[in-house]
Parts: sequence; C-alpha cells; structure tokens
Amino acid sequence: MKKYPINLSHLRYTESGQFVHRFVSDFKGTGLDAKTDPNFEKLYQAILQQQPTYDDALGQITAKAETQYIADSDLVRDRKIITIRRAVSVFEYTDDPAEKLAYISLNILMNTYSGLEKDNYESETLGIDNLIKDLRSNAYAPFVTLLGIEKHVANLETAATKFKTIFDARSNKTVSTVVYNAKKLRKNIFDTYTQLVDYVVSTGNINGDAFYVTALTAINNGRKYYADLLAKRESTADDKKENGEEDGTPTPPINPGV
Repeated sequence: MKKYPINLSHLRYTESGQFVHRFVSDFKGTGLDAKTDPNFEKLYQAILQQQPTYDDALGQITAKAETQYIADSDLVRDRKIITIRRAVSVFEYTDDPAEKLAYISLNILMNTYSGLEKDNYESETLGIDNLIKDLRSNAYAPFVTLLGIEKHVANLETAATKFKTIFDARSNKTVSTVVYNAKKLRKNIFDTYTQLVDYVVSTGNINGDAFYVTALTAINNGRKYYADLLAKRESTADDKKENGEEDGTPTPPINPGV
C-alpha cells in the first residue's frame, strides 16, 4: 500500500480547500465508518473540525481580491473624470467665441464637482450620476457636442456602470471581520491530513484490513487528480519559460514533501 505522490505545497490556496473537501467527499462515498478505527476517527474528526475555519479564511482571501478589484474599477472611473476635465481645459485659450463660451460653461460645471474623484465610493457614485445628468442636460449638452467630448462622457458612464455592478455584488456579501492566518491554518489542516494518510498506509501494510485498503483508494483518488492538475500546470509553466514568458502565479510554501 502506497500513497499517491503529490507535493501539496504547490497547491494554490483555493485548490487546497477544494483538495480537503475532495478527500472528505471521497471518504464518505466509500460508506466506511470512521469509528472502525479510533485513531483514524480522531484524525478524521480533527480535519472536519478545522475545515469550516479554513474555508472562512479562504473566503477572506477571496474578499480581499474583490476589494482590490473594486479599487481598480474606481481608479478607472476616476481617470475618466480627469479625462473630461482635461478635454474641457484644451479650449481655455481658444479664439473661437462659441468654443470659449462652451469652455467657460463646462469649466464652471466641472468646478462644482471639484474633488469628486477623491470622495468615498458611495458619494462618488452619486456625484458621477449627477455629473453625467448635468452634462447631458439641455443646458450643457450643446457645449459637450461642440467641444466633441461626448465620447468621454460615454466612457465615464460605462466605467461608472461597471463599478456599480462590481460594488453592489460585493456589498451583498457578508464579510467576516475576523482576521485569519490562512497560512497557519493551511499548514495545520495539511499536517493533520498527512498524519491520517500515513497512518492508513502504515496500518494497512501491517494488517491488510479492507478498511484501510478502501480508505487509501479514496485518498489516492483525490491525490492523483490534483497531482495531474499540478503536472499539467508545471508543464505549461515550463513551456512559457522556454518561450520567454512568466507564469506569474505565486505559490505560498507550506509543508513540502507531504
């Protein structure tokens, strides 16, 4: 009896959570009773107890990524506002009377929204909606058309709509205020998992009982699946390196050689 080889340290965080779920699911699928062996049950229950907290930690990592995505989307709309300001300012020294009037009018309007791109997310969202409404009103739309900046207004609206979609989806999720040490939690749960796997292998090799044979089969199902996934990824990464490309996917180290 042998465990299928896999370097768990190469699993990404989200994959590590899926790996644990796969093990639990595969073991349950065997119909085996963990209580058959008190030592096995102790380690198995330890994994089940750690699993919810580790899942929460992984959820927090995802939430942080979403927060950065929101910040990036906000930066895009900020730049669209700045683009409109700059487009208007181009006409500051125009000699054309109509363009001069348009510049003065739009510049006054933009000044009323001074600092808009520095407001908090909610305030900026409302301000942008009002700014777009003003720019497309009867009072200012002719000036926008005359100076040819409608495309910049449209770009701002597109960026604003995208931000709303992302922000609203994020706001609808409940994010825990608890701060988890995901790296430590990952190490702990994999340490327990490794103890369980090694126990199954060693005990099964001693007495050859069907419980351990079946349990190891379930264990190896998940190990092979993720080992194949890692092999495919590493092969792709090697190909990229040969072509002068970088994978760019960091892999946090945990317990090598598990």
